[in-house]
Amino acid sequence: MRINNQGDWWYLCDTNWEHILDIFGNVGAPMGRTPEDKFWADRRGQPDVEHPKCLAQTLEDLRKARDGNELVGLFGKAWLAADDMGDNIAWAGWQVFNDLCRQAWVFHEHADANVAAPS
Repeated sequence: MRINNQGDWWYLCDTNWEHILDIFGNVGAPMGRTPEDKFWADRRGQPDVEHPKCLAQTLEDLRKARDGNELVGLFGKAWLAADDMGDNIAWAGWQVFNDLCRQAWVFHEHADANVAAPS
């Protein structure tokens, strides 16, 4: 599916949500929902720091709030971590996740909802 606007982006995000959460788990992100899971690194190779919520809940809340800019920021961190792994292309939902990361332009203030992303 071609992503032409925020509606397209959210449709793909929503319909592939379980795969997206699996991708975060595949890159080693803590996806539990216990108090200990509030500790996670903001970048790969950095020490874990305490966050107000666990990563899984943070992702869910951003999705429910339709906060595409913040969600794309976290997607980008998982995407960068996955790039180092080599087998990510075989993961279920990877192509859609990759498209969601690449098509973040739909959340930019000046994005025209009727025009595809520039090449």
